[in-house]
Amino acid sequence: MGQNDIPLDSGALHAALQALAVHPDYMLRQDVLRAMRDRWLPLSTDGWHYVVAGLIREHQFELALDHIANMERKDIVVKGWLHSLLVYYLCECREFGQILELLRTRLEQGYSVTQELWMHILSSATAARHLRTIRFIWKRVVDLGSLHPEPHLCNRALEIATESGDTKLGRSILLFLSNSGVPLEPWHYEKLCHMHVVSNNVYASLKVLCEMDKAGHTVQSRSVAPIFKHCIARKIRPREVWTHLKDLKSKGQPIPLACARVVIDLYREDAWSDPFEVDDGIAFYKELYTLYPRKLDAATFNALIRMCRVTKDADSAMFVLHEMAGSQVMPDAVTFGHLIMLCVECENFESAGLYLDDLLERGLHLDQAARDEIRELCNLSTNESAVKLREHPEIKEDVPEEKVATLATGRHTPPLVEETGHGPHAGPKDMR
Repeated sequence: MGQNDIPLDSGALHAALQALAVHPDYMLRQDVLRAMRDRWLPLSTDGWHYVVAGLIREHQFELALDHIANMERKDIVVKGWLHSLLVYYLCECREFGQILELLRTRLEQGYSVTQELWMHILSSATAARHLRTIRFIWKRVVDLGSLHPEPHLCNRALEIATESGDTKLGRSILLFLSNSGVPLEPWHYEKLCHMHVVSNNVYASLKVLCEMDKAGHTVQSRSVAPIFKHCIARKIRPREVWTHLKDLKSKGQPIPLACARVVIDLYREDAWSDPFEVDDGIAFYKELYTLYPRKLDAATFNALIRMCRVTKDADSAMFVLHEMAGSQVMPDAVTFGHLIMLCVECENFESAGLYLDDLLERGLHLDQAARDEIRELCNLSTNESAVKLREHPEIKEDVPEEKVATLATGRHTPPLVEETGHGPHAGPKDMR
């Protein structure tokens, strides 16, 4: 056009800026702007938007923001499409601090943000694990019912809230899911429990598991694992957890048995430094009915026997076994595993062999970890019974995991109290 003396008027130059907003070329844009200045042609409102759009697409965000600030000083309204374009590109570069500032300014000025943009920011923030942005969006639009994220997006946000211990955000997410008709699964409660653990609130974490139990979900060992690890790390005494559980019980909460096992496991850990903790653990068991009036399970008795192993307390282990028999709770492979290892640790290899025979008669098998530990303990002794136990096919050979999984269910489970004299009901003398 220049070579042919065709005049470059304002319309042609603005059209060039519009093309450069889509296909940015910094040098050519500067030539166009220089031509406009030489002709004393002012930038129109659209022209300002075209220049900023080109800068955004070139990732020159600071320069783009300076131009936007200049537009605001000139009372030029920043159109929604330009604001959205800037936010989309900032999401791509994960500049969430700047995004939050832009959103706050935009909302304070009375402008709206599209649902699509809100959703894109939330999706980008969860992918980048940016908690502040997730929290801002949840409070400003999700809690008010203006935005309805998909469940998978909510679950990702819940994971991030768990890592940071943001219980307020976590409960808000679960409330949204519940109100949206999404049934809460056990892992939702477990995440909320973990959040309270991260925020150092053991009482609240136990309360969440009580709510989980009330909702009809089984509280398992994995559910309470974060509480147990936290108590160990913070040196929280078992009596403190026991007090929390009693308080929750007094307020009408059902106490899951897995929560009570946390107390037993804490006594076991303390028993490594103080053998008398086993006595306190047994005393706790005797009071357990006040928390859990129903029949106990094998896992709870196994936890008690495992606690007794720490101090090689055969008498207490026998008390637990008699209680197990009196409660008509069937022993499982874990029960026998602890009994065999307790006998080996007490160097009573003959009784260990008898328990092993009882195990096999019931159609059960030890898991790999138990076999390895028994072999290691027997290797430390030259006792004839120890050698015999070590060479037993059940101990010496590895059993495939799928077989263990099948047989450990105990398809054939004779009564707990038998007349063999060496079953789980045997007296302390058989352990010595």
